[in-house]
Amino acid sequence: ILRHQKHFDPDGIGPASPEDGPGVRIYVRVDDLDTYLAKAEKLGGTTIVPPMDLPGGYGRIALFGDPDGNRVGLWS
Repeated sequence: ILRHQKHFDPDGIGPASPEDGPGVRIYVRVDDLDTYLAKAEKLGGTTIVPPMDLPGGYGRIALFGDPDGNRVGLWS
């Protein structure tokens, strides 16, 4: 979704980019995106994509990497 906004699907299904490895990416719905992203960083996570608005009023998302290298999305 992040790299292919012209192909945006509100159901969250879209093509992977070449730098994405195999696996599943989950997005967790949160009530305060900035607070949860800051908490993830405090616990050792790294912001990959800072908070951004989704097209069509579908909310905001951010993406972080956890200490094990997994990518996790936050959505509000």
